[in-house]
Amino acid sequence: MAFVDHPVRRENFKPDLSEKGFQFFKYPTQGPEVYTTTLHFHEAIECVYLERGSLELHIDGREHHAKAGDLILFRSMSLHSMYTGSEERNDYYVLKIEPRVLFNVSPKTLSGAFALRFITYDPDSKPIFTREELQGTDIEIGISRLISELSSPGEISDLSMIISGLLVLEGIYKKSSSATPRAALTPTASAVFEAIIYVNSNLGEDITEARIAKKFGVGYSHFSREFKRAAGTPFKKYLMLVRINHAEGLLINTDLSVNEISMRCGYDNISYFISIYKRIKGTTPLKAREKSRLNQKENG
Repeated sequence: MAFVDHPVRRENFKPDLSEKGFQFFKYPTQGPEVYTTTLHFHEAIECVYLERGSLELHIDGREHHAKAGDLILFRSMSLHSMYTGSEERNDYYVLKIEPRVLFNVSPKTLSGAFALRFITYDPDSKPIFTREELQGTDIEIGISRLISELSSPGEISDLSMIISGLLVLEGIYKKSSSATPRAALTPTASAVFEAIIYVNSNLGEDITEARIAKKFGVGYSHFSREFKRAAGTPFKKYLMLVRINHAEGLLINTDLSVNEISMRCGYDNISYFISIYKRIKGTTPLKAREKSRLNQKENG
């Protein structure tokens, strides 16, 4: 996939998605080697089912390839873009679900872990499920039901679609290596959930754990403990990881200066940003960008 410097955008508000809490539609057929979506992000959790053709993807700074029959998962607020392969026809379906829908239906015994699986940044999370992996699973059943309801809508199609969409995510959750609940239900489960959404959406702000705890009405020490239990990592480390992950996506997919990326990711001091980036990624931001550009040239 050739590098093209598109501006990073946050997807516009969609009334239908906001009203229903979900969307499911078939994207118009696309020809070979075109960007169907340039680099963007949104709060909704998105699944793309590739019916025909192939897609080259950038997801949070990493390249992936999907073929017909595969399912692609974009967690809430992940940076992603899609580029069609060489096939003459590329067709896919798109499912989007608001995170709060997942939290509201999550069993109490999971303490929101079901919803957290799809909004919390995890470098080891699986973004693509192959056709072979989907066979006979809840994911395959859910996708089939969604397509059926879309082609022949009935009186309760919206209800059937949201149930089928949740079945798809349930199937993904079951396949996830991080699906084991980390904590029992606590009164702060909702606060932690809202805090993660807020952090993911406001990386450029001056964020501290104390301010976030106060914002969501929880004592600092209690919030700190519960955040670690729910997210699997301390708040400060999570914030650092998600900021550097976002920075990596901007470095690889845009021509923004390192200074601008540093500011967008909440680091006023560029030297500090570079040192943190190097500590986590093992290289400097500029070297990471140069390596990515070189790899893209070598791969055509």
